[in-house]
Amino acid sequence: MHAPTDIHGESGLDGTDLLPPPAVEARTNPPAIDAAYAALKATPPGTAWVVATGAFTNAAALFLKYPDLVGHIRGLSLMGGALGGGFTPAVLGEVAGVPRVGNWTQFAEFNVLADPEAAAAIFANRELARKTTLIPLDVTHLVLTTESVRDLLLYGREEVERGTDGEARRNGKPGKTKLRVMLVELLMFFAKTYK
Repeated sequence: MHAPTDIHGESGLDGTDLLPPPAVEARTNPPAIDAAYAALKATPPGTAWVVATGAFTNAAALFLKYPDLVGHIRGLSLMGGALGGGFTPAVLGEVAGVPRVGNWTQFAEFNVLADPEAAAAIFANRELARKTTLIPLDVTHLVLTTESVRDLLLYGREEVERGTDGEARRNGKPGKTKLRVMLVELLMFFAKTYK
């Protein structure tokens, strides 16, 4: 499988030019799994939460290499899989007249399909599975970046003025902060490519 560059772009964060340049060069030593273990073990027991929003490869590798970490963490959240069958009222879509549950094939969601062995390793570990919260595609499709959500992200709860071009402005600015503008740009890029 290849990375979904058609969805998130070549960098994985395409859609904005507001990301600051890296302050340091990428470090490859120690390996990411070892660095994650050290960082998590440095936290008090039962406090750290691991979150995986892509393929489950790194999360599975972490717990396979360091099984003692399962007892140390508070939880694991994963974004992946798809249930269908009316699990949520989300419209999951249709491609060529065929109802769709997954976002990669008719039934498969990308994050699980990219590494099903990693997903199996996580779910087969009873102690880890009890600490795991799975957010399937069906749930993510309930969170829509509507115009009002976009305005809320840009300005908070302040009243929004619309210019003649239809674009929202507050005090003549396109967003409260550069971070808010960047987040909305990333969301809108994703929304356009995912559509």
